[in-house]
Amino acid sequence: RLMTNQPRLVFDWQHFAAVEIGRTLWHPRNLHHVETSDYNKMIEALHLLKKAGYRRIGMAIEPTQNKHQRGTYYAAYLVSQLRQAANQRLPIASATGPWNEQTFGAWMKKHRPDVLIVHHEKEIMGWLDKLGLSVPDDISIFCVNAQKDYLSGLRRDYHTIGRSAVEMVSLLLESGDLGLKDNPRCWQVDEFWQKGQTLSKPLDEFLSPTGFLLQKYAL
Repeated sequence: RLMTNQPRLVFDWQHFAAVEIGRTLWHPRNLHHVETSDYNKMIEALHLLKKAGYRRIGMAIEPTQNKHQRGTYYAAYLVSQLRQAANQRLPIASATGPWNEQTFGAWMKKHRPDVLIVHHEKEIMGWLDKLGLSVPDDISIFCVNAQKDYLSGLRRDYHTIGRSAVEMVSLLLESGDLGLKDNPRCWQVDEFWQKGQTLSKPLDEFLSPTGFLLQKYAL
């Protein structure tokens, strides 16, 4: 039952050293796992976008992806909104109606963000094109899953995530740590900051040549 909105995996766990990559499974909930620090990275991204000069930062991540990430994207965004004056706050796009082109278009026209935080960039950029808006001239894009080189945003380090998962399995086997645990281990792997070409106000000055946040800007 993995191809569902709440994937479950029934298995005789007591005989195995198991490590989950990310937080995909809804059951069991207590596997050892390796993941990215999505909440902290989202807080950092909002901080840097403000320092770069953006004032109307919009959240346009599809609700299914936010749910997949246990609500971390919306949670970080809403926390940042509480620090804004009431007349400067922007609602999350998906909170204004069904997730579709019509709702998005109405939200864009009403709230006029100058940068969008997105996940499925192809869909959003298609909708922007139909609104007559070009990226980054008319509006900027910050992608939380920037797997294409031209996208500005965060890029997961899948190589290190996979290697870390293998290392954890090896440690569990060496120590005879099998089955499910009440206090599973959690390792976090940092993401790369990708400069890309979709921000009109780039974040380059805040980033190292290797794609990490310069220490003086760390939260």
